[in-house]
Amino acid sequence: MQARSADLSEMQSKLIPWLQEKMPKAKRLSISDMARSGAGFSNETFLFNLNWEEGGQSKSEGMVLRCPPTSYPVFPNYELEKQFRIMEILGKTGIPVPKVHWLQEDKELLGTPFYIMGRLDGVVPPEYPPYHSFGVYFDATPAQRTKMCWGTLDAIAGIHMLDWKKLGFSFLGVPKNAADAIDRQVKHLESYLNWAKDTLEESHPILEAALKWL
Repeated sequence: MQARSADLSEMQSKLIPWLQEKMPKAKRLSISDMARSGAGFSNETFLFNLNWEEGGQSKSEGMVLRCPPTSYPVFPNYELEKQFRIMEILGKTGIPVPKVHWLQEDKELLGTPFYIMGRLDGVVPPEYPPYHSFGVYFDATPAQRTKMCWGTLDAIAGIHMLDWKKLGFSFLGVPKNAADAIDRQVKHLESYLNWAKDTLEESHPILEAALKWL
């Protein structure tokens, strides 16, 4: 499945029997309004409505399918299983994350690993033009921007207040001490910068100065 050129009809035809296995009580299961998301580079994202009957009632839920990008990768590694597990755990804590439903780790079905989560309604800032020069954030009043900023900080603070050991986040790696945690982060940033270069000799003075300062 190539980025920017996915066959949505083919995806739907492959997903329906797979979803039927995941939802054995569902009858007359169907997918409607499938479309590629207009924002986001970190994953390929597809939106759709899942419709079915269960217990004599008609039901419908907005869904999101996410998979690694193929043409424009922005990270060295795409660990979908970790993304899925993190959101699954955070969903039990009150932190605002979508509900994750199913994870498919092999490429057999769609040619790529993927997971499906619930869709949250809202407005997504654009990448092109950048959100700070166009769109909902640029047009927001100072009061609205204040609400956005504090809402983000509140969510970040809420994550940092969680008991990561009790919640089972050890699979992300356990640092030896506080200094080791910082060293790991700086090393990660350095390796990320080297990965992004066309050659190791390529220079990015501002980023390199920032790394040296860190």
